[in-house]
Amino acid sequence: MEEARKISQEIERGKKWQDVPKELIEKLGDSFGFLDPKGFRYYLPAFMIYSLQNYSSGYVFIDSVYFALANQTRYYQKYQKHLALLNQEHLEVAQEYVSFIKTYSHSFI
Repeated sequence: MEEARKISQEIERGKKWQDVPKELIEKLGDSFGFLDPKGFRYYLPAFMIYSLQNYSSGYVFIDSVYFALANQTRYYQKYQKHLALLNQEHLEVAQEYVSFIKTYSHSFI
């Protein structure tokens, strides 16, 4: 719960997702699946970039990012409200991310 409050505070302060330190992503990583739609939209780019740069880190949330965006998974339905907040450009980038992960899944998932 405390982590969710911290997420809300970051958004309310107008902090850009680009400024989210990797240490915060690592700390909040296990909370990724519990982000509300607004928090999901805010943190998604940072989590995606982190997952690509640190794919061998062993963090479980890296899988969570992929499964939230890949529409062939059972988790995709859970994130419909979250994904509805993304614009077309965001959705296209998310699908490119999914395609990349699928292509190189032996290294990621």
